[in-house]
Amino acid sequence: NPVNGIFTCPVCGFSKDLVALSASITGKDEWTMLECILRKKLKMDTRSLIRDMEAEKFKYELLYQINYNAMIFYKEQLKSSKEAVEYLKKRGLTDETIARFHLGYAPKYNKLYKTLKENFSVEALEEAGVIGIDEKTGRPYDIFKDRIIFPIIDENQQVLGFGGRALKENPKKYINTKTTPIFQKAMHLYGINKLKK
Repeated sequence: NPVNGIFTCPVCGFSKDLVALSASITGKDEWTMLECILRKKLKMDTRSLIRDMEAEKFKYELLYQINYNAMIFYKEQLKSSKEAVEYLKKRGLTDETIARFHLGYAPKYNKLYKTLKENFSVEALEEAGVIGIDEKTGRPYDIFKDRIIFPIIDENQQVLGFGGRALKENPKKYINTKTTPIFQKAMHLYGINKLKK
């Protein structure tokens, strides 16, 4: 629309200005996009800005990697837990659904921590939200124990965190990953990675 400078798509409903359109196409945020446009207009070098933006993008790569490894661990544990598999089957879930949503099982006895500590520091595992630190003993422990695990994955296929459903009676039937630099419960929608198409 040449009057108000708004670009509208009748298919997806997008209706914003040139800066927002450019940001959407390139995957940058609007402020970075606007600064790039202004710098180019003023014939200034934009490389440092783009470099900083890329650094920010990969800032949390370690946390994504930890959560991905945790998801693989939970999926493997589900295969060896007859009780967890039976629970899912009783709830009407098929093997296809279990595989499609990468469902898993968190065992007891801090098994995840014992597995991941070989490749990741305690500090990084805690920051990712997969372990906690006991206030009395100072020892690390698994956040999720004896629970069905639902990985929370974003539209870019990054594993952000987990939801866990207790198998047995538990005052906390459902728990989620705490707020971390990559996961804020209110900001993410479970299953959005399957809706992108």
